[in-house]
Amino acid sequence: MQYIIAVFKSRTESYSFINIMRSYVKNIKIIATPKELNMPCGISVAFDVYNYNIALMLISRRNFSSFSGMYKIIQTHNSIKILPAHF
Repeated sequence: MQYIIAVFKSRTESYSFINIMRSYVKNIKIIATPKELNMPCGISVAFDVYNYNIALMLISRRNFSSFSGMYKIIQTHNSIKILPAHF
């Protein structure tokens, strides 16, 4: 399974971003931020890889001061790989 997460340092901005994204994308959810990213907020916004450009556009148009980055998550039965999301 592969998906993208948008990571914020603020829960308020995480929820704000998901509310905006929901007007463009239906398959989106809040998840726990992987501990490997060591972020203080603890929650991230997860969405399908093919919605990356929509998320990028929305983040560039809004002033999310706590935005920390987007990561591609590749999950298998035994492991999880976290990569910076650059397409």
